[in-house]
Amino acid sequence: MSLPPKDPAEKVVITFDFTDILTPISSPVVSIFEKGTATDLYSTMGVGVFQLTGNTVLQLIQGGTSGKQYDIRCQVDILSTGERFVVKDTLSVKNL
Repeated sequence: MSLPPKDPAEKVVITFDFTDILTPISSPVVSIFEKGTATDLYSTMGVGVFQLTGNTVLQLIQGGTSGKQYDIRCQVDILSTGERFVVKDTLSVKNL
C-alpha cells in the first residue's frame, strides 16, 4: 500500500487488500497509532465500522494532526487454518 497524505479535515477510505489469500478472511481488526506511540487512536480516527468485501477491508478514517504520521494496521484471521495476516502502512497528515 502507498497512502497519499490527507488533510486533518478530510475523511478518506483506507483499503486493506487481502485478495492474495484464497481462503475467506474474518474478524478484521483495524488499529491506528501515531508513529512512536502505543495508544490506539481507532476510537477517534476510525469512522463507523469497517466494511468487508470479499477479502478486502475498507475503513473510513478522519482527523489526525497536521505534521504527524500514523501507522494504520489491519489484522485478519483465517478461521479454517488458524492463520493470521497483517497489512500495515503509514498515513501522513498535513494541511493541504
